[in-house]
Amino acid sequence: MQGSKVDVQSTSKGNISEDNLEVEEDIWGDDSNDDSNPESNLTREWMWRQYRFHTMGYREGITEGKEASAQEGFNIGFRQSVRVGKKWGLVRGITSAIGCLPESSVEKLITNIEVREMVKEIQKAVQSISSDKALRIYHESIQKGDLLRSMEYDDHSEEILRYKVDSPSNELESHYNELLQLLCKSVLRLK
Repeated sequence: MQGSKVDVQSTSKGNISEDNLEVEEDIWGDDSNDDSNPESNLTREWMWRQYRFHTMGYREGITEGKEASAQEGFNIGFRQSVRVGKKWGLVRGITSAIGCLPESSVEKLITNIEVREMVKEIQKAVQSISSDKALRIYHESIQKGDLLRSMEYDDHSEEILRYKVDSPSNELESHYNELLQLLCKSVLRLK
């Protein structure tokens, strides 16, 4: 750019000469000077490498941070969901197993007629909830739980108590608790 300014200025003045062209060449430097000054090449290369490694380090740091954060989130989510998932799996497994048995075998296992009917009701309720729906119910309960934890207990104590009773995760856990109580009452006969 500077060379073009010199050309424009000298052309506008009208005094173009070989001296001006030599000055112009001196501005850009001579190729022979590059070989004689290896320190400037090393400095440029050092600055380029430093910039490149700085950028690479920054990117790697961001990537590592994302991976660590994702792993931590997974660990927390796993701890939260494993308890509810295990209970839900037990309820589905037990009710499905009882549902597959012939009526005569169920009568032998669960002698109390009322308990047997309640187990069948739980089975129908559990079978009506698909895995996807159970996951949505659990996800909604986590979101509501996060919202309630962010509220102050004194200001919203009625909402928190109502949530604990009406909680969607309680829908999943209530089937487990009901089945557990029924099975403890009836004392299954396993031979």
